[in-house]
Amino acid sequence: MSSDGPNLLPKNNKREKNPRPEILPLFTAAFIIGLELNSLFSIHLEWAFVTLALGCAGIAFLLSSRNGIPWFFLLISGVSAGGFVHSMRMVPTPHLDLISEFDGVSGMVQGEMVGELKFRKKGGTSFFLDSARLLTASQTIFLPWKIKCETASLSFIPEPGQRYLLNGVLKFSPNPVRLQFRASTISQATDQIHFGLLVGFIQERVRSGIKSLLSPKHQALMLGFLLGDTSYLTRDVRDLFRITGITHLLAVSGQHILVLVFIFSSVLCWAGVPPFSRGILSIPILILFSFVTAGQPSVWRAIAMYSAGVLITNLEANPGPMRPISLAAFGMLLVLPDWIHHIGFQLSFLAVIGIVIGRPPIERFLCNFKIPLILSRYLAISFAANFATLPLAGYHFGYLPIVSFLVNPLVVWSFGLILPMGIALAALSHFWVAGGVIVAACLSLILDCFQSIVQLCSVLPMATISTPWLTGTTTVLIYSLMLFFIEKAGPMGRKCHQAASKSIEPVLGKKPNPIRKEVESFAGSLLNDPFKLQVIDQKLSLIRKRPLKRIEPLDETSFDGNSCTNFPVNKLFLESQNLFFRLEDLSSLILRKNPDLLLQSQVFCLALLDSEFLGRIPSKLIPPPTPLDIEIKVKVKNRHLATVLTAEAFFQLPLIGRTNDSRLKDVILKTRQIHQYGAKMLGNFFENECSKFEKEHFAFRRTTLKWCQEAFLNLK
Repeated sequence: MSSDGPNLLPKNNKREKNPRPEILPLFTAAFIIGLELNSLFSIHLEWAFVTLALGCAGIAFLLSSRNGIPWFFLLISGVSAGGFVHSMRMVPTPHLDLISEFDGVSGMVQGEMVGELKFRKKGGTSFFLDSARLLTASQTIFLPWKIKCETASLSFIPEPGQRYLLNGVLKFSPNPVRLQFRASTISQATDQIHFGLLVGFIQERVRSGIKSLLSPKHQALMLGFLLGDTSYLTRDVRDLFRITGITHLLAVSGQHILVLVFIFSSVLCWAGVPPFSRGILSIPILILFSFVTAGQPSVWRAIAMYSAGVLITNLEANPGPMRPISLAAFGMLLVLPDWIHHIGFQLSFLAVIGIVIGRPPIERFLCNFKIPLILSRYLAISFAANFATLPLAGYHFGYLPIVSFLVNPLVVWSFGLILPMGIALAALSHFWVAGGVIVAACLSLILDCFQSIVQLCSVLPMATISTPWLTGTTTVLIYSLMLFFIEKAGPMGRKCHQAASKSIEPVLGKKPNPIRKEVESFAGSLLNDPFKLQVIDQKLSLIRKRPLKRIEPLDETSFDGNSCTNFPVNKLFLESQNLFFRLEDLSSLILRKNPDLLLQSQVFCLALLDSEFLGRIPSKLIPPPTPLDIEIKVKVKNRHLATVLTAEAFFQLPLIGRTNDSRLKDVILKTRQIHQYGAKMLGNFFENECSKFEKEHFAFRRTTLKWCQEAFLNLK
């Protein structure tokens, strides 16, 4: 709903057939291109890069966005910014003569494992390390080439994407340039900064709690799930996870962050903390958790995306999913540009992007087979993430875990039980051993079922497919074809949805539509008046939001004579909870001192009603309305006013014709009436002084809150 430019009023009211690309994802893509180009040519022109980046960004900002010229300058700015960052952080390549001096020297090598692990005929394993450093005596030397490492021991099996520290002897051959390292010992390295005793204390308490109440087999799994520590897993279990494509559960990532945010936010919600504050307070806890665990790019990606999402969803009218993703990627690469080559970084972002752009067409396809919407969405998310990561995983690991399409939907949901129970077990083992024993018994049963399902799926025919033919060019071609088919699925999905919408017309027949008059009355509504909406949007942009440092319940906002503390705030959606606290803060005393805030308060109240309606009602209709159905005639910048416009677009659809539930029809009609009345009040605020309608506003506020509790919060 947010506008791309200064012009809020388009020349026509038709939806743009070819929407403009978003600035932040496009700039991030250009930034990555600049990183890669500069890594190929190793150009040290820092001041030239930064001057070109700032100059092109300024030109793109000043030029009109009606043609493609500003986008060209924006791309040049992004590429230059990527070149600047890489040249500033580029590690000098050592000369061959310097490396040759360390031939046969004993020391340590630290780097990231890439490619596939191979078992030698003579015994032991061999693998490659990338982004490695040689540590010998008092010197640390960066090694720009991949190092082939060999070890005679099978007690420790490394995994791709993890960093390791090896002790042994370096071997150098100049023609061709080749580095080998014969390791005597190998251990995991995290390269992370610890918060001293606090992090060490938490790690020790978690490990001791897990080990005290679980069997060795279950200990290894839980340490992998909780801390990302896979050193206790046997070779068979590692192979089992790798073959079935569920190694992402052992890498601390989005699943862990999602569960932790849910737990922590539930506690803060119970304490009455507003949603935005809950999001901000959760970030330090997540950062501490990342340091306690292995600290891989996947967990930093999840934290960065969560932080970006908290900010964007509270600051933008239309918080598109690609902006948090691109902002997280840009921020991480700005700090550590070498992570662009990290397989964990690549797979993590590919999975999220795949879910964002691949879930809708897969979900529509599954719904065509009469699969319930909730199950279709769950399967679509799992399939989309698998499709997005499969080609890259096949390129790096040499095989495709086809069985992952079956295993992930069967077991991933259980992770929402395993992780909270593991955290509870680690805590109870130190405070209430009897309770910890009960949790350990239940957790062991779940882990046994989890592992049994994975083992059964691993022996299925065609569980994995070897991919020696999968080169880098082939991988890029596969992803290009995926994007092509996803793009084609858009119009197909639209046609299918239109056909589904037409299928309900015979149900209505020629009976008079009870909401036709109300729909027609919306044609002259304030919310369809571009000029008035522009003025209201501009006024809202000038009104600052009050800080919610202290909230005192007020009688004026009560709906039954009691204080607002009796209202079940925690049952509202997160956005609605924010709006409720905003309304509670805007008391009659505040509004008398600042009459202009009455306009903001009215928009908050309407947005609370409409966000509850949009979040609960459309999904209960058959077929459920989608963004393809709505036509929003005016774009606004204020995100709450945008919610009101979105709800109005839904109200103009024949919604009650999509359900046979009489209670649901009554809810739709009543909500429409309240919404229309609130929109008319906005018109009164526009044409007259706001202070004259204070009593009417508080009456509308009470009506809205009462209706939300009666209709939405009690609707099954």
